[in-house]
Amino acid sequence: MKFSKELRVGIFAIIAIAVFYVGFNYLKGKNFLTNQTVYYAIFDDAKGLIPSNPVVVNGVPVGQVLTVDLDPTNGNKVLVGLEVRTDLPLPIGSEALLSSEILSSTAIVLDIKTGSENHQIGDTLASGVNLGLTDQITTTLTPVVDELDSTIKQVNNFLNNLNNQRIDSIFSEILATGQNLNVATAILQMRLAESMDGINTTLANLNDAQTGLRPILAKLNAAADTISSLELQQTIDDLDEAVISLTGVIDSAQYGSGTLAMLISDSTLYTNINTLSVSLDSLVNDVNDDPRKYLWPLGRKK
Repeated sequence: MKFSKELRVGIFAIIAIAVFYVGFNYLKGKNFLTNQTVYYAIFDDAKGLIPSNPVVVNGVPVGQVLTVDLDPTNGNKVLVGLEVRTDLPLPIGSEALLSSEILSSTAIVLDIKTGSENHQIGDTLASGVNLGLTDQITTTLTPVVDELDSTIKQVNNFLNNLNNQRIDSIFSEILATGQNLNVATAILQMRLAESMDGINTTLANLNDAQTGLRPILAKLNAAADTISSLELQQTIDDLDEAVISLTGVIDSAQYGSGTLAMLISDSTLYTNINTLSVSLDSLVNDVNDDPRKYLWPLGRKK
């Protein structure tokens, strides 16, 4: 049996659409080759969760979000239907955590607990929120922002309590302080100018040719020269007198008639001294030869 060209194109299009549908859903986590089990979870906020978002366990897709609806009977909370693989049992106590990251879509993360009894089809799982990076940053920064806001309010209250009169008084004191500094600076400059005038006058007086420092130094030098000349002349005169006195003594000893002259010029004293020395030497030799001759008469009885 032959098929027309149009029929073949239609059959090929149907097959292509079916393959695309199955492949697309498979990539989203829906496996047509395995049975799916539906569970439910309730959240306060969907946080951008939509149908077909993945359901994962330890980062592995195991299903997808089937429905996201409001539950009017429960305060308009979000009722989420989860389609999970039948071969993945969920023990009682397992949780469905809503996870929202910056660079990825919102997903349901299953936190599977251990236990002997499993959830049945259509059970409502315990729910919670898995804080993503954005939520962690928000949670960390919230106390800081609150404290900063409180500080800003305190500063604003302080500034509001400052009235204009107080501010004007502060500025007046600042201006008065500046004026006092200007007056003190002017007085200091005047005193410095007076001191400089006195120093200049003193230097001018010292440089004066008649009454300055140079004439005084010249006079001091002249006086020192005079004193030095007088002392040197006195020393020379004293030396001359000493030489004359020594010359007189020498002349008197050599040519005079005194005792010193006689000792120098007369040989009699030399002769007598020489004779006395010979006699003493003879006496000493005699005592050494026969000392008893000199000692016996001293010990003799009368």
